[in-house]
Amino acid sequence: MMEQEESNHTLWLRKRFFSDPNRCLDLKPGDKLLQPGQYNERLFMVVEGLLVGSIENEEGRRYEIFRSGSGKIVGAYSFFSDAHRSYSTVVAEEPSRVAYIERSALKMGTPENQDFAEQILPAVVDEIYLRQLQAHQLTIEREEAREQLARMEKLAALGQMAAGLAHELNNAIGVINNNAGWLADRMREYLSEKDSNGMFPFFEIGLESGITLSSAEVRQRSRELETRFQLSANQSKNLAKTGISNESLERFGRNLPQYIERISYYFETGRVLNDMLHASEHAAKVVASVQQLGAATRIKPQPANLNETIQGALAIVKNLTKSLQLDLQFGSLPLIAVNPSDWVQVWINLIKNAAEALVSARTPKGKITIRSKYEDGQIVIKIQDNGPGIPEELKARIFQPNVTTKVEGLTFGLGLGLSIVQKIVETYHGTIELESRPGLTVFTMKIPA
Repeated sequence: MMEQEESNHTLWLRKRFFSDPNRCLDLKPGDKLLQPGQYNERLFMVVEGLLVGSIENEEGRRYEIFRSGSGKIVGAYSFFSDAHRSYSTVVAEEPSRVAYIERSALKMGTPENQDFAEQILPAVVDEIYLRQLQAHQLTIEREEAREQLARMEKLAALGQMAAGLAHELNNAIGVINNNAGWLADRMREYLSEKDSNGMFPFFEIGLESGITLSSAEVRQRSRELETRFQLSANQSKNLAKTGISNESLERFGRNLPQYIERISYYFETGRVLNDMLHASEHAAKVVASVQQLGAATRIKPQPANLNETIQGALAIVKNLTKSLQLDLQFGSLPLIAVNPSDWVQVWINLIKNAAEALVSARTPKGKITIRSKYEDGQIVIKIQDNGPGIPEELKARIFQPNVTTKVEGLTFGLGLGLSIVQKIVETYHGTIELESRPGLTVFTMKIPA
């Protein structure tokens, strides 16, 4: 009802006061209708097009305060005030036409003037309301932008601090890694010289492979060994952990039980050294990735393989994904000029989201699949999981800042925010798309190469 009444006011005003073709102005995009301090005794109505009003602060920064389209009144403040001075800059954003009425054309105390006053008031009130609404919205957006900037500055500070710590840790990890390699070589020499019963190959199996069987596979293998070689439960369990083949054990014949302790000793010595080497290598990768993240603002674009940035991200989130299946299908990718830390951030965020969704939902056989390929001049990377999916009501605003929700106990917390992920992808002129339903969620990134 209110909109109809306002429309009637606008139509009446347009017909009665703003229909004279001799009192119209045509504006091109960028043309100024009013400027701050300009003397004005005209009241304008937008006939077609769009006008934008803005004010400027002391630093010269411009702030938009209103947008007026067809049927809207412009210049009310300067028209009705005693000083008749405009307080804002009004510019045409697109080809526009405005009609106007001169203050001198209104004869005070006449019925015509009375009609004008009665009909113009609702239009002016409506315009003031719309400007208040826009000012309120701009205030909210500005506050959100400030909060986002504060968060980003905090993250940047933490990143720089982490990079400094990572530099120190890198030195210590380098010593551990080198010494673990030295110790493995010395133990290999020592045990090889001392071996008189053919045990040294078991040390090498442990050193090269470590424990390769899962807990379920160890239990199954233990039962098999217990039956096949007539071993005790404890003996078969210790032997099962080694993953040593039946052929390697059969050469001991009936004497196998008395050699199990020595076999286990040699294997475990190699296995412990294997763990030390792999742990120090993994720690070095994590530290390198943290250094890369902390150096985000300092690294200039450089040729990089995005597969390597994915590996860097996986090193950081390894603890989150250790209970999940990881299927990595990396294709051959060309080098592209990027800040590698940008992409490490992207992959951390997407992989973290997928892992947390799978764990929270207790998805049976939770699996994250990462595919990369190069086709048609683009690098295409897909990160997929078989989790609960993203709720329909969340999909439409998934790339908006600070999108977090809970659905039936599941947390869809989006880490650094998919809005930041989208921004990074678009910085490199790429695109990001989402496909999601129960049992399948896929984020697809396409980056020109």
